[in-house]
Amino acid sequence: MKLLPFLLLSVALPLASTRAAEPALVVLDSLAALADYASRDRVRVKLKPGVYLLNDATLARAAEVKHPAVAGKATGSYRVNTLLHFAGSDSVYDLAGVVIHLDTKLHQTVRGPLDKIFISGDRTTLSGLEFVDLGDTPAGRGGLRMLHVIGNGNRIENVTLRARGSAPYGYGNLLGKGGNALVPLYKQSCLLITGRDNRIVGAKVIARVFGHGIVMQGAVNTLIQGCYVEGELRLTDDMLKETSGPAHGVGFQSDYPPGKITPGQMVALSEDAIRAYPRGSQVGDRRTENVTVIDCMVRNMRSGVDLAAAAGKVTVTGCTTIGCTEKGYSIPTDGVITRSAGDAMYAPLLSLHEKNGRNCQVELRLLGTTSAYRPKRLAEINGSNHRIVIAPDPAGEPIEPLPIVFGASFWADVHHFRDPTATLESLTGARGIELHNLTTMPVVLGPTARDCVVTTRGPLLQDQGQNNQVRPATGSAQP
Repeated sequence: MKLLPFLLLSVALPLASTRAAEPALVVLDSLAALADYASRDRVRVKLKPGVYLLNDATLARAAEVKHPAVAGKATGSYRVNTLLHFAGSDSVYDLAGVVIHLDTKLHQTVRGPLDKIFISGDRTTLSGLEFVDLGDTPAGRGGLRMLHVIGNGNRIENVTLRARGSAPYGYGNLLGKGGNALVPLYKQSCLLITGRDNRIVGAKVIARVFGHGIVMQGAVNTLIQGCYVEGELRLTDDMLKETSGPAHGVGFQSDYPPGKITPGQMVALSEDAIRAYPRGSQVGDRRTENVTVIDCMVRNMRSGVDLAAAAGKVTVTGCTTIGCTEKGYSIPTDGVITRSAGDAMYAPLLSLHEKNGRNCQVELRLLGTTSAYRPKRLAEINGSNHRIVIAPDPAGEPIEPLPIVFGASFWADVHHFRDPTATLESLTGARGIELHNLTTMPVVLGPTARDCVVTTRGPLLQDQGQNNQVRPATGSAQP
């Protein structure tokens, strides 16, 4: 019995020795010191509040991050230049009250691709930073990101990104957006996510660049919550008044139908607010999957919440899109939108443009705001076995009618413009879809709509499809 206390002590000591101590808080007062601590594991850092000017190219460093290992495949790597590289793991960086002003001349001083803030570490929190581009010098070759999160399990909280510096800027994607653009492109994305299990909470993105707001490429299990993304708009009438510049230089041609810039259009000058690409070359071509977007707001971007290219579980809850010029919302097979809203001032509220998309669940509220530059459609619906509810906002709905169209989409129009031999059947299709239209907006069932069931308060303008059922809605206009 006398040995018992010793035995208990001998067990307890190893357990106590493995308990890691909480790292001490370190307070810094320079970007050079922050850059040094950003490479360390298990640190707690606070940068003193204030305005810091980042205009020194000597902070630039080359970085290389190996692609995730894949069985039977050689492991490559992502190589990039950085200005602030958070390579450490299990660290906390409190940057509340910190404003970093970046001289955009650095965009071209650093040769090759540049991720201005690069987070490759894991399980790290970065909070409170405001990062501001000063000037409009575009990127050099290789592309430009203001903030790139490639590490895993990180939390980016209450950051503000004010991005400037891309070319061309002022025409949206009218001059093209890929390798076959009518003019050379030097784009900048605001916040790129390519890692796993990352959380973007309370971010504010003010985009004054041709590029995306918050974009995922090869990201897995991403949460985007309480974020705000804003771009700016421009009338094509103003573009057509130019007597020099990139649009004038190509005779006001456009990469989109009808092949030229036409008057009377409102155009977002940035790309999409919250966007998923199918894969990410930065992480070995990994598939983008499992995206959750909660309580976010978008203003004046090309698209609002565009997740159609993601895989896995995709949910959008409590979001609002205003003033988008291509579409408000788009989701993939099995995607879900609930308690969300948006307008159709310049573009459809909803675009389900994939004819092979399936089983989407959508609940959207149509805001009553309208404009003189109205789109052709309120919603464009393709795919199969979706259940869609579109309800009016309690404050009222648009006075001018906009049709909800089955079997049509902006992208079908674009593909047919680029390849006139493409048939409607090859580009569109709506099968077995259930729509509850609680607005007074009209409904059009196109030739590729089959076996759909529509309950509507608005009129049926046309049914060119097969075996569709249309009946009047009764009761409340709310879902």
